[in-house]
Amino acid sequence: MPSQIEQQLQTQLESRKARSLLRRLVVIPETSADFSSNDFLGLARNPRLNTRFLKELHSFPAHAPPLGSTGSRLLDGNSRYAEDLEDLIAEFHHAEAALIFNSGFDANVGFFSSVPQPGDVILYDEYIHASVHDGMKVSRAGVKKAFLHNSIEHLGELLQTVRREDQQRKAAIEASAVILGDKGSNNNNNNNNYNKDMAFKPRNIFVAVESVYSMDGDTAPLKEIVDLLEHFDAHLIVDEAHATGVFGDQGRGLVNELGLESRVFARLHTFSKALASNGAAMVGPKVLKEYLINYARPLIYSTFTSFSNLASVKSAYQMLMAGETVEVDLLIRIVEEWVQRDLRGARGEPMEEVPLPAMLDATPAIANKELPSSVSESSSGSGSSTLSVSTLSASSTTALVAKKCTIPSKL
Repeated sequence: MPSQIEQQLQTQLESRKARSLLRRLVVIPETSADFSSNDFLGLARNPRLNTRFLKELHSFPAHAPPLGSTGSRLLDGNSRYAEDLEDLIAEFHHAEAALIFNSGFDANVGFFSSVPQPGDVILYDEYIHASVHDGMKVSRAGVKKAFLHNSIEHLGELLQTVRREDQQRKAAIEASAVILGDKGSNNNNNNNNYNKDMAFKPRNIFVAVESVYSMDGDTAPLKEIVDLLEHFDAHLIVDEAHATGVFGDQGRGLVNELGLESRVFARLHTFSKALASNGAAMVGPKVLKEYLINYARPLIYSTFTSFSNLASVKSAYQMLMAGETVEVDLLIRIVEEWVQRDLRGARGEPMEEVPLPAMLDATPAIANKELPSSVSESSSGSGSSTLSVSTLSASSTTALVAKKCTIPSKL
């Protein structure tokens, strides 16, 4: 007979099933077209990455490292190889420092559970990833509040509220100091110490967004957000999980593409999506890295990732740096524009023509691919081509996506 806890668990599962919310594990057939995985660049089956990876493994000296890291990075699990890889990642993403975590989930939990100080404020997009929510659950921040998805107006209202409350608190502290000062000088030393303890310190404000949101595939208005936050002395944390490898120069992310790297406090770049590996790196100031090493519990109390995974991450970054993913990246961006255009059309919104960069004609790996028959091409005087996709149907978009999925293995 099932125990009480087993019966309770089964009841919960039946409840989810009745609401069509029951999750299950499925094995996707190898012959299926890929419409849902995180393998954006097709590197998971790419022969070039496989060759680089095996070469990197064979490059280890005779005293090859163990298969596993053997422990937490704060004990036996650290290595010169890991630190050199962090330096490479930091340089690639134009950051002072990078810190590798076992997953993007661990990195977000580690950051949001430890970096905000007691009483600080976290404002987050309502579509932010679950890992940020889990980090906030154990955070010392005094305020954790969502703003409407991609709404600059709502975010601005929340920021104004926080700073207005700070000013009110400052005025109350200053008033208390005046009252204490009027009581005479018998306890001047005690009063001075009390005033120092009560010295006004505005709260730190952290704003959490994703550069590309996994649910709808839309992007955050990062430029507008950065401009807004600078008026309120707030700190932006950008989860670049779905932008790494796809956006920016050589896949450096959307923050890079918009030229905002020096204006963003911290960025999360994951390895488990476009880079076909596992883990993530939090990039930002050197002091942030040192702080996380001391306070991020997912890093401190977890055995570090294996050497073979680090070699895979390094190999993927080498492909980005060598420009070996640029052609596929371009096609992904074109597909994205077409799909978003189809979605706008389905909602009855205007369907503008999608500009096709002249680079497409100069890129054999892409130019040799036959476009869907419903897509017509015409030249413009600007040196670019324009695809008129007024008749682009869901089936033709599907055909183009399917073609995209076959390209990486042939590069």
